[in-house]
Amino acid sequence: MNTDIGEPLSLAETLSSNKKPHKNRVFHKIKPDVDNVYLPLPPFGSKAKTGEWIVKTPIHWGFIFNEKARPFVCPGFGCAMCEHDRAVKTTLDSLNKSTDPELYDLLKSYLDVHQLKITFSMNALDQKNQIGLLSIKKRMFDSLVQEERNVSKYGIKFASSSNGTWINFRKSGTGTQATFSAVALREDKEVEGAIAQVLKKSPISAEILARMESEAFDLSRTATILSFEQVKQLANSIEDYEVNQDAVDAVFSNLGKNDETASFDTSSFEGSKAGIGNDPLSKYF
Repeated sequence: MNTDIGEPLSLAETLSSNKKPHKNRVFHKIKPDVDNVYLPLPPFGSKAKTGEWIVKTPIHWGFIFNEKARPFVCPGFGCAMCEHDRAVKTTLDSLNKSTDPELYDLLKSYLDVHQLKITFSMNALDQKNQIGLLSIKKRMFDSLVQEERNVSKYGIKFASSSNGTWINFRKSGTGTQATFSAVALREDKEVEGAIAQVLKKSPISAEILARMESEAFDLSRTATILSFEQVKQLANSIEDYEVNQDAVDAVFSNLGKNDETASFDTSSFEGSKAGIGNDPLSKYF
């Protein structure tokens, strides 16, 4: 049996290592209608052996603690929040806005805030040389998948330390009319006497790789992970489509230091809040 045995930390070092793993780290943002250029970084931490440099995570939004958004990972099948919000969506669909506008608006407002968003997260370097977490939505991810197919034939491999490349992530428009693109950067280069657009390989320096240990995110913990029981307590905190803040505070205040990651800045996710029509919840109902 192959078991890795490590050297123990001192008690002071152990207590320090149990602090929030992502405190004071950078959350990159996708800003609308402008170029957002980032260099995906190689697999890191718990993902180093598996080769995963981007992770798909379903995250529940809508709860506040200490005046900060507290998103948390959906625990999956049997999730009390999913079941609760499914019932709300079913009720909303059964209403006639013209005959019961007050209740209709109340439910719609609830679902505008309490969303299950599927995010795809990676460590990335920005053009200011900052390492941070970049999270994108599915339509942006779909464009990234297509671009990976396009560039792989030229020896480019996203998030490779030697053959990676910078990518321009761009979102234009809003709502259902929004368009998303992820395009590898090209550079002008002379080819057989003519100037051509050629994919730009961007090896990652040893200095950046060394900084990842203290600045990159462990992608196994990009948001707070709660137990089924804790998620059930949050679902039960909702009364008449409004949150009982005392009940929410009780859940998050009881988290251990190592149970919770840094709270998300909601603006780190590109785009505005989805409406009912394009709310990611709809794919689950």
